[in-house]
Amino acid sequence: MYSKDEMDKLYNSLCTKITISDDMFEMAKKEYEDLSKWIDKKTPEYKARIYTQGSFALGTVIKPLTEEDDYDIDLVIELNRDYGLTAEEYKKCISKEWLTSYRKHSKDLVEKRRCWHVEYDDVRNFHMDVVPSYKYYGDIIKITNQDEKLDRYTYISSNPNGYITWFFNQCDKVSTRLFDSYSKDHRVRITETAEIQNIKRNKIKNPLQKAIILLKRHRDLMFKDDVDNKPISIIITTLAALSYNDKDSICEVLEDFFLFAPSYLANNRKDGVYQVLNPVDRSDNFANKWVEFPEREEAFFKWLANAKKDLSYSFVKNMDRVSLGKHILTIMGERVGSAVFEQFAKESRSSISLNETKVDSNKGTLSKSGNIAIPLNHHHHED
Repeated sequence: MYSKDEMDKLYNSLCTKITISDDMFEMAKKEYEDLSKWIDKKTPEYKARIYTQGSFALGTVIKPLTEEDDYDIDLVIELNRDYGLTAEEYKKCISKEWLTSYRKHSKDLVEKRRCWHVEYDDVRNFHMDVVPSYKYYGDIIKITNQDEKLDRYTYISSNPNGYITWFFNQCDKVSTRLFDSYSKDHRVRITETAEIQNIKRNKIKNPLQKAIILLKRHRDLMFKDDVDNKPISIIITTLAALSYNDKDSICEVLEDFFLFAPSYLANNRKDGVYQVLNPVDRSDNFANKWVEFPEREEAFFKWLANAKKDLSYSFVKNMDRVSLGKHILTIMGERVGSAVFEQFAKESRSSISLNETKVDSNKGTLSKSGNIAIPLNHHHHED
């Protein structure tokens, strides 16, 4: 039987392998900062800034399933005002011209309802979904939105920075503790709040972020052949953040999520429609597409049930080493699972050989605080 400490260690190692590396993050950051500088230089008549939203901003971005796939960066181009531009002019003329002339790209831009999908042939490993917007009031921005049926463009409200602030407020206490530890270990002396927040969000993953990373990886593998019905990250992230209770254990964060999510959804239905409301814009229902595509609703609950079975501590704790290894390969991917579990098994054997891991006679679990030594196995082979 595995202790929560052991499973947390394993889950931590998986998160390290699954999440984006510091080098890749910095490369992506440089790319969109360069784009922002280029827009400023090319079009001095407009004042704009570019920033990330979604997984990159929340510290929950995960690696693609294969080396051939790209990271998807969600960006916002925010003008400081509307400059009298209609949504169609801004989307189809201004922002498109910026993105096409910035640098050579391998294919035409792909227009999506609210953004441009951009891939540059000289930028490896990631592509960008860029949302044109302008500052409206406070953190609220107006973004371009295409009604595909009517072929009409309008501005709609959005608040990505407000959501980011809300998310990090949900996990701020643990983040503060982790940052204090990181600062001590790395001798970090930073006084500017913005720099501190940048380190917290990008270098130091808190248990909530790690739980979301594991949930998203599980989802990606489960729906690798059915991407249209894959549960969207914003619903998973919102429910996980709402369920978070300042726990330090990834296992306990996952347990809280699996207990909370079904109950929350059951108690938040209006006229038969599930409500996963944007915490900073209650008029925005993240689950609104489930009405038009009921198969996505069905897929979400199917995924939730499978994730609970596959990731819950109550399920994995009783597995033997071989079974757990096979299980991790299945739910996290063979490449990631093999590397992590081999290291996990090696460390466990070393801990036992050094008499650091013992059996807890009350719980039946393995841990450093156990009271029964584990005898070493000495295998003698005959020729």
